[in-house]
Amino acid sequence: MGLYINRVMKVLASSDDRNFHLSYMQFDEGGQRINFTLEIYEPIDNYVLATWSPNGHISQKVVEMTNIKKIIYKVATRIGEPYFMLKEDAENRTGNDRYIGYAVDLIDAIANILSFDYLFVPVADNSYGKLNKETNQWDGIIGELINNDAHMGICDLTITQKRKTVVDFTVPFMQLGISILAYEKPIEQKPWNAFLEPFTNEVWIYVMLSVFIMAFLFLFMARISTSEWQNPHPCNNDPDALENSWNVSNVFWLTVGSIMTAGSDILPRSAPMRTFNAMWWIFAVIIANSYTANLAAFLTNSKMEGDIKGVEDLAKQNEVKFGTIEGGSTYTFFSESNDTDFRLAYNMMQSQEPSVYTKSNEEGVERVLKNNGSYMFLMETTSLEYNTERNCKLKMLGETFGEKHYAIAVPFGAEYRSNLSVAILKLGELGRLFEMKKKWWVNEDKDCPQETKSNSETNDLNFTEVRGIFYTLYVGLFIAYVVGITEFLIYAQHVAVEEKLTFKQALTKELKFVLKVWNNKKPVSPVCSTPSSSHRSGSTDKSTKLYAIRKSPSDKTNGDVDERKSMKSMKSIRSLKSLKSAIVNTIRKF
Repeated sequence: MGLYINRVMKVLASSDDRNFHLSYMQFDEGGQRINFTLEIYEPIDNYVLATWSPNGHISQKVVEMTNIKKIIYKVATRIGEPYFMLKEDAENRTGNDRYIGYAVDLIDAIANILSFDYLFVPVADNSYGKLNKETNQWDGIIGELINNDAHMGICDLTITQKRKTVVDFTVPFMQLGISILAYEKPIEQKPWNAFLEPFTNEVWIYVMLSVFIMAFLFLFMARISTSEWQNPHPCNNDPDALENSWNVSNVFWLTVGSIMTAGSDILPRSAPMRTFNAMWWIFAVIIANSYTANLAAFLTNSKMEGDIKGVEDLAKQNEVKFGTIEGGSTYTFFSESNDTDFRLAYNMMQSQEPSVYTKSNEEGVERVLKNNGSYMFLMETTSLEYNTERNCKLKMLGETFGEKHYAIAVPFGAEYRSNLSVAILKLGELGRLFEMKKKWWVNEDKDCPQETKSNSETNDLNFTEVRGIFYTLYVGLFIAYVVGITEFLIYAQHVAVEEKLTFKQALTKELKFVLKVWNNKKPVSPVCSTPSSSHRSGSTDKSTKLYAIRKSPSDKTNGDVDERKSMKSMKSIRSLKSLKSAIVNTIRKF
């Protein structure tokens, strides 16, 4: 469109005979112009396309048939999907009935508007048309028009500056650009244990061994550290035993909690223990953060398009080769471009051995599929969209660049060019051009995996990729509930023994209490102090106790002395109670 506007501006600037019509201007009370019409004018061909009135109505100019001769117009074309194709039973047909495609429908629609007969003539070399520098002759469709062997040429024929020097073009019937056709690598299906992939099996083994070894060393360090043995009753200055909070379960809870960045509610007191724990925390932080970073990268790496995002990236690498149709409009675009990246890409294509160029789009598509990602094809977006709609292994890579247009080519000075242009504009106004493209481009039977498209556009994780985490959670919950239910059944058995109930009665009683989720206070039954009752009342202290051994000539003597002291204390208390009662009785008498 930019080239067309530029051409129009040049025509208007160089022409003194402007086909403009002026009339008296009328205005209403508000200063708005009234009672006028505007003509939509084609300056290149010097004719009026349509008229526009202030009420928004556009009147299409009736196509004049004076320039359409009653002859059979030869239409040069080339075979290529979806523009021009042979029917499956073409051998049993004759004339135009042998062909189908977008170009066939377009010419047929134009012929119905202009009322002319036509005959498709596929060119022998199936070429668009390129200039032979040695003979200075054009081949393909352009050559047929130059030699007056055809009246018009149609296919996916691009308007280029070089072609416009030898033939004329109608107004465009399709707008397009250039993009990259790439191979769509299938997304690798993650295994159920994908969350373990950030580390190798060797690293996981070392981490697990480190947890157990550190727990054992931590436990040993806690038992030899005197600061970890504490008085369980601070009010008693002369305790019989000291307690150490670091038993096996607490040590493992701290070790595993640190590696999970959860921490622990028990902390060491002594300097050696704190140093030991600080080193473990440093290790745990590094391992946890390394796992998190690698997990994010691992789960999303299959969704990334890679390092190549466009032609600029293609021109800066050597691993993936790329090419286009030799001598085609895309080839011309790169060879004549002044852009640095495009020129660099062209020079790379020229220097590749074997040649990266093809003779047709079909050959380029086949080459992309055959090389599984090591070759990319630069082609026009219309043909690219057609192929990606029909093959799930193909995709468009990067943004569209290099705006182009398809049009019908005619010999220089052809009188019927303006008629063809008006017919194309009318088809566009009626929406017929859109309907034709939809008919031949959209594949109703396309059945590509949904995840292929959705995952390439987004980094969302699906359940298949993270299912291992859920499986691990469910297995852990199952084990925890098995242990919890087993402990509850053992507890119910203790209750049955202590309260002289059957196991079923005790279990029913405890289950009823468990189901009362609003009640957080549990009464303690007045039973004798037995190991089972101690367990039931929760009085059992799981902390390790170290009984202090007192050095004396005889433990029995010390025990007797303690017993006598206790007896004296009891007698003193009884004497005080008797004295209190006597005083109270005396006061009452008075």
